[in-house]
Amino acid sequence: MRTLPAALLFLITLLLCEVNMIWAAPVPAPVERREIQSKKIDAFRNQRAFRYTQPPPGGTDLWERIWLWLLRQADKLFSGRRATQVFDVMKWLLPAIILGYAVMRIAGMEHVAPWRKGRNSSSGQETNPAENIHAVDFESGISKAESDGRYRDAVRLQYLKTLKLLADTGRINWKPDKTNADFAAEVAGTSIDTEFSSLTYIYECVWYGELPVNVDAYTKIKPGFLGFREQLKS
Repeated sequence: MRTLPAALLFLITLLLCEVNMIWAAPVPAPVERREIQSKKIDAFRNQRAFRYTQPPPGGTDLWERIWLWLLRQADKLFSGRRATQVFDVMKWLLPAIILGYAVMRIAGMEHVAPWRKGRNSSSGQETNPAENIHAVDFESGISKAESDGRYRDAVRLQYLKTLKLLADTGRINWKPDKTNADFAAEVAGTSIDTEFSSLTYIYECVWYGELPVNVDAYTKIKPGFLGFREQLKS
């Protein structure tokens, strides 16, 4: 009888050892099934930490119900297909708004924007001195704005008074529908070009940019307008 190869004997030995280990392994004990009482489940549902999609209990106050309703509406809005539609609209709408605003700023048309109505004057006056600068008593208007502490209004009146003097001396052709950029273009290349541009920049930051102006800031701004108007008179 021929002897088995050593490799085959080794494999048989390993197989027998594996079978013995399987038979010798302990049988796992059956898993005990536990049930939660219905009273405990109801108690958990009434706890705020376990509220997921279940409606709030009747004892919730009005503000909390409103807040939960808003959260559910936001979840519906920003989930699934509807969220994709919302983001598709926003990715085109936001750049269009930003571009439109930038164009208005460059063209100097921001002061005619509809959201500026009612906000351009902190004094609450209904009359607009920019509609006819030749019919405005700037001296009394500036004096009253300064005494009332309305320094943004005072800066605006200082600028409009400067435009009136530019028109009176023939340096600009003033019209109520013209922008500050139009007036700057009319004095471009002249000896007053740089200083007028600086005053225009200050005015737009204060008025259209709604930059707050206190008495200290106004005392630094006012001499620029006074000196420029003296220069125009000479």
